[in-house]
Amino acid sequence: MNADHTRERILVVEHTSGRQDRTPRDLEPAAPQKECRPNIPASEPPTLPRAADPPTYPRTPWLTYAEAAAYTGWSVGYVQNLVSAGKIPVYGRPRSRRFRRDMLDLYLTNPDMAMRKFQAEKERA
Repeated sequence: MNADHTRERILVVEHTSGRQDRTPRDLEPAAPQKECRPNIPASEPPTLPRAADPPTYPRTPWLTYAEAAAYTGWSVGYVQNLVSAGKIPVYGRPRSRRFRRDMLDLYLTNPDMAMRKFQAEKERA
């Protein structure tokens, strides 16, 4: 016996036993499901999440390593690597290094000009 004949025999037996079972072919299609949407009143426009407030920087023109890194968007380690390679303008002694905000702005827009200006300032001092 193949599977179709076995299925028909089972259905016949069930039908003759007084139960009102249906075959899968006789089942009606399922009712369409409702669309799941949050309960938002139509009068309120959807609101987007608010962006985080930009970081605030101190009023002084001098920035520490951490402040300079946050100001430029780089990591502190990358700023330290630039300083040790002599590729970014930095002021002060090794244990009290500071960055000037105006020189960082110039460095971000034109690194060559910033380094030329920095070297000229060092020669004058």
